Amino acid sequence: MKQILARFAAVRDQPYQRLERWKRDTGKKIVGCLPMYVPEELIHAAGMLPVIVLAGKEPISLADRHLQSNACELVRSAYDMGLKGRLDFLDGLVVPDICDQLRFVYGIWNLDHPYPLMHVLALPHRQDEAALEYQLRLLGRFKAALEELAGGEITPDALRHSIQVYNQGRAKLRKLYQLRRQKPGLLGAREVLDVVVAAMLMPKEEHNRWLDELLVEVEAAPTPPPAPGQVKLFLAGQPCDPPDADLLDIIEAEGAVVVDDDMYTGFRYFATEVAPDGDPLMALARHYLNLIPCATTHRRELFLRPGREGPEDYGQFIIRMAKESGADGVVIMLVLYCDPYGFECVPLDDKLTKVGIPHLLVETEPETGALGRLRTRLQAFIEMVREQKLA
Repeated sequence: MKQILARFAAVRDQPYQRLERWKRDTGKKIVGCLPMYVPEELIHAAGMLPVIVLAGKEPISLADRHLQSNACELVRSAYDMGLKGRLDFLDGLVVPDICDQLRFVYGIWNLDHPYPLMHVLALPHRQDEAALEYQLRLLGRFKAALEELAGGEITPDALRHSIQVYNQGRAKLRKLYQLRRQKPGLLGAREVLDVVVAAMLMPKEEHNRWLDELLVEVEAAPTPPPAPGQVKLFLAGQPCDPPDADLLDIIEAEGAVVVDDDMYTGFRYFATEVAPDGDPLMALARHYLNLIPCATTHRRELFLRPGREGPEDYGQFIIRMAKESGADGVVIMLVLYCDPYGFECVPLDDKLTKVGIPHLLVETEPETGALGRLRTRLQAFIEMVREQKLA
């Protein structure tokens, strides 16, 4: 199992060198997508490779001359890599309009370091049927832009095939998460993160084959005996970008295991499938309009009818997920300067308190050396949850 997991880790550690080689070997185009919710199936159906552009590991040296000081880590790092030419293998960049920070970086990037395709995908923030027609028009414009870049038509059959490939990957990743719940401690949090992030940075067909190999070994492996005082945790938050893997290591070093999560570089990336039947573009529109609850979207009826029966809000979703996973507590990870999730943390904290689920909010601050402080807080939280379990 370790050998297979090492392959996923290698993709995450050096993604762009691998993509440059892939482009040279295949002669195909690569389109970068900033998180979240870009319909990669359309890019795949055009015969190009979609990849998610995540924050890099290099110190940020150029981007801060162009951006305001309160830009989030993802925006600063991705734009910095663009300015340095690290992403020059891209033939296009797609920026979803999910927050103010991505909205403004698109305009700056388009002026300073554009690619052949620069496309802002103005996704609707309302999740209701009234937005469906608007969503369909937006996807139609995106499809036309991709066809121009690819030099060919995206046929319905090609799109159906891409939806099938992506659905297969989603199902396999959900199976992996199910096994993680059933066999806590078998897979480390860093290892699971590597698997999901690799799915964003390589051809889906190849990733699906690797997943098949991994699932065979995970299913055959025995469940590790629980360590004395073991604490099961659910991770919430961390939209758009992966958490610091060292933070995950700290959690496990303190005797806790991660049994599930709500991260974009986790369950949120593969939570639901696109309907395989009917018009494929309409199926995509419905899928990306009816995602699991998210801080970047809202359902109008939840605001018009507070407290009444209706769709699940974000807090209710996290509570249900945490309970279903068997978690003893929730760690909420708030990225510094992430406004959408910052607003969502307040009602989430309130809802978790009311149902009696222990939880800890940590604000992650890349490049500030905050891991020492976070270690102390996580140690105290895990010990508190452990004592509650033993009481």
